[in-house]
Amino acid sequence: MASLGHWHFGWQPPEDKIQQDVIVTGRVTELQRYDDYQILSINVDTMNSQPFSGGVVARVNNAFGQFTVHQRLRLTLVVKPASSLVNPGYDRRAVLVAKKTSLSGYVPADGGVKVLSPARTLHHKLSSILHNAGYSRWMQALFTGNRNGLTREDWTLLQQTGTAHLFSISGLHVAMVSLWAAVVSAPVMALIIGVLPVNYNKVNLSVTVAVSVLVATTLYASVANWQIPVFRAWLCIGLLYVLVIFKKYWTWYQRFLVMLACCIVVFPRSVYSSSLYLSAGAVMLILLIQWRFPLQRGLWWVKAIGVMRLQCLLSLLLIPFTILFFEQASWLTFPVNLLAIPWISVVVPIGLAGMVLAYCGQNANLFLDIADTGLMTLMLWLENCQRFMVVTPLPSLSSTSIFCALLMLLCWLCPAVPYRLVCSLILVIPLFSHLLPPSENRWVVHVFDVGHGTATVVTRGGRGVVIDTGPSYLYGNAFERVVWPSLKKIGVRYIDKLIITHGDDDHAGGAQTVASMLVNNKSKNNIIRNTNGCMKGETFHWQGLEFEFLWPDKPDVADTNHYSCVVRVTDGRQSALFTGDIDTSAEYALLYHRVPLNSDVLIVPHHGSRTSSSPAFIDAVAPRYAVFTTGYRHRWALPHSEVESRYLRRGIQTMRSAVHGYIRFSFSPHQLEVSDYGTREKRRWYDPRVFGKANIVDST
Repeated sequence: MASLGHWHFGWQPPEDKIQQDVIVTGRVTELQRYDDYQILSINVDTMNSQPFSGGVVARVNNAFGQFTVHQRLRLTLVVKPASSLVNPGYDRRAVLVAKKTSLSGYVPADGGVKVLSPARTLHHKLSSILHNAGYSRWMQALFTGNRNGLTREDWTLLQQTGTAHLFSISGLHVAMVSLWAAVVSAPVMALIIGVLPVNYNKVNLSVTVAVSVLVATTLYASVANWQIPVFRAWLCIGLLYVLVIFKKYWTWYQRFLVMLACCIVVFPRSVYSSSLYLSAGAVMLILLIQWRFPLQRGLWWVKAIGVMRLQCLLSLLLIPFTILFFEQASWLTFPVNLLAIPWISVVVPIGLAGMVLAYCGQNANLFLDIADTGLMTLMLWLENCQRFMVVTPLPSLSSTSIFCALLMLLCWLCPAVPYRLVCSLILVIPLFSHLLPPSENRWVVHVFDVGHGTATVVTRGGRGVVIDTGPSYLYGNAFERVVWPSLKKIGVRYIDKLIITHGDDDHAGGAQTVASMLVNNKSKNNIIRNTNGCMKGETFHWQGLEFEFLWPDKPDVADTNHYSCVVRVTDGRQSALFTGDIDTSAEYALLYHRVPLNSDVLIVPHHGSRTSSSPAFIDAVAPRYAVFTTGYRHRWALPHSEVESRYLRRGIQTMRSAVHGYIRFSFSPHQLEVSDYGTREKRRWYDPRVFGKANIVDST
């Protein structure tokens, strides 16, 4: 890990290149295509004509044009170290490390992208054949890993039926191919040996089968673009058949440990990817089930019962993981997979045979037609099943609770041991702890990391008041993609009111989403804006807290930064002040009206811009903590160094969402507790926002 960390920080962009235009060349390794927008992952070769070695991957957040995987491009980028939003729930920082993504950037308005060399790989050729021949998006997803054609409705269907894993190429598909290659090659070779004048005793059938399996899996892995899960499975199967060829006998547990070690050595960054643990965990569960309930030799129906029992137990043990990743479960997932997995197992070899014919010149052939028809029939059946899937939404559970639930299931799967019931009851306690209502002795101010923008929520118990929602994205907005999942993770289930300080997108991008989620969304009094309902002197009480509006000082004002809604939340002892994007003139107006500004926590006006945070205003508020809601290495370079120094000179502790990530202020009757995910609770060595020079922002 020390060497991996050294490499990771050695691949960070030079400090003098950050937020500057640089010319990058590299090959496209991943592509996410939207209607008029693409996100590219590029394996960088050079930067400003200088070699940039180490296999660094740059994530290009906007690239206009028609590009494909494996093309080599030259493009102008404004770059910065790759990082992600840090909030409760899903932490994407580890994913960036696993994918070797060290750079992030966007193409400037006057920048260009030039294709240096086209894609000529097997994956690209066969992907083009499937697309041009008019085969379904399901065919492209299953055989080439291209899931760009799948819609949101498609993913909802797969998620609700529990079949999403069937269309994300993984070790399961490679295992299907290897199984069919072994089943078909053995009788074929036996037939050939029987026909030809060859001494049967001099032919090693095991070696022939091993070679056939390796050829078939290599072909499938090439078509699937050698994705890491596929490469990992191919590596393990290769090791397995090498043992067969050299007649080495290892137990399954020895094979598993050696395969796992090989995967980590070849892909050291995969230790930060959940796919490694899911794959290894699934194999461990299969070995455990096989140890506990070994398949019996005998008639075909005896073997069929054993396979069904394996599938049932595996589906049961995978339920905790389904809950962890999707926060929902359906008991019909098992019977659906019991039929869908064998169906896919038949379609894969037929389609692979069709791909071989397509490569030889028969673009549209009978095998591809049969595979496509089979997939469309399966999806039609899944759509009919979707209507009967009783999907039960479940509370967000911690990984510790999920792990304890899995241990409880394993405890009952193993042979009877003393105190098994007592151990199970102890292990189930963390699950039931999530059913307890949140404490109402505290009220909490949550400041979410949404990039450049403001999204804050005041909560007490399991209820909340949203004050600004963060920005909108090309698809969705910060509230539905970041804030709401995080709120559910920390136990907040109901939103009672929405306050929008002003209409700029970085504050109000998710206003419509929140409005539709309000407990009483038909009441206009529950949606307060700077142009409607937010006026000096107005107040409302909620959960024992007083919300007092301090600005604007008149109704029907323009929806501008100057007239941002200013609201102070207090319990009578401690308080927090939310200021939107007010400017210096609005701050002086607040001072002139002598409104109560003193607060323990201040959400700094206008993200720390030079147009606000006047010394007189800071002195009047006199906060203990000042929070700048900024984006990491954003092109506007906020907060301004002069503004931040004003707070620091007064002994005020400053915090930035760009560095600290999600920030929580917990107010109790006698104390104020502060925590953040970036530098305290979820501190990660590989996050450039926390360690090294990347933490420094040069505000000019």
